[in-house]
Amino acid sequence: MTLLLLFQIYTIGILTNIIFVTTVMYCYSLQLLIIRIEHLNEKIDGITLTRNKKRNFRMLRPIIMYHQDIFRMFQFSNDVYTNLIVPQKVFALCILTLSTTSFFMGKDIASLASAIATWFGVFLSHAMGQKLTTAGDSVANAVYNLNWCDADVVTRKQVLTLLCLSQHPFTIRVPLFGEMSHAAAAQELKKVYLFINSLLAIKKNNNF
Repeated sequence: MTLLLLFQIYTIGILTNIIFVTTVMYCYSLQLLIIRIEHLNEKIDGITLTRNKKRNFRMLRPIIMYHQDIFRMFQFSNDVYTNLIVPQKVFALCILTLSTTSFFMGKDIASLASAIATWFGVFLSHAMGQKLTTAGDSVANAVYNLNWCDADVVTRKQVLTLLCLSQHPFTIRVPLFGEMSHAAAAQELKKVYLFINSLLAIKKNNNF
């Protein structure tokens, strides 16, 4: 029994460290992308279009190039995010299962703390994914709010091109788990809740 408990503590400790490291790397990289998107929005808000075609082109061209650099960075990093999140999700599921079962069978406070910390990491990952998606959507709004009606026809076409480019979603989708968003986090919380209710029902029926 003692060996089993030590093995469980050792396993949970290793998985918790893995989840912590991957969560920090994931959130840090997403925050860098979000900062660049916010900087792009500031540059777009600082533009005032006129009838001068050449002047408008000089202002819009760096904006379009900057947006494409950000989107290429997101696409390149998306594979890295997937490689980080998939094992994180699997390990988190293992820890939640072990910790929740241990707590409801023996009222172990350490197991409860481990389950809460793990769920917080999962929720933080979803929250950062949602924040990136929201920041990406804000680019289209910033472009639309330009005074493009006051510009010449060529500039209007360039703004339309930028608007079309900004429609590409900055959404992280993980195989087997779907997208990283608040809605997905709520669904996972619901699954954990149903699992806990099942444990309580089994415990009650067997009079543990």
